[in-house]
Amino acid sequence: MARLGDTTELEKEHRSLDEQLDIDAKSVNDLIARNARVVQDQKEYNERYDALVSRYEETEHKRDAVMEQIDQIMIRRRKIERFIESVKDLPGVLTSCASIRFPHTFGKLSRSAARPSPIKTCFDGRRTSLTRSCGPAWWTA
Repeated sequence: MARLGDTTELEKEHRSLDEQLDIDAKSVNDLIARNARVVQDQKEYNERYDALVSRYEETEHKRDAVMEQIDQIMIRRRKIERFIESVKDLPGVLTSCASIRFPHTFGKLSRSAARPSPIKTCFDGRRTSLTRSCGPAWWTA
């Protein structure tokens, strides 16, 4: 579950964009303060001002998009956690996963009419009991 809801990289990017926003805001404020103190060509000032404001707005848009991604990941994680919580005590539910890297080894679960015990059919066609693996074990019952 930790990998599913891992937002570490996105949070780092969000902090970096926040820092860039602070730098951009300071640059805009410094430019405005300098314009108030020193006589300068207003056309050049407006061009620099527009460029700085445009950069600030672009960075702000990126930061907001990253925050939206973080929010979506956290919403999805909470939904999955609520689902797991609601089914974890049901009989016959898988209780742990050793690794989720090999989902193709799980195979299809089925019941044989001749054998009352559950069996699974591996994706390569082999049939095995639930206690045996189709390949690298990635779950336990």
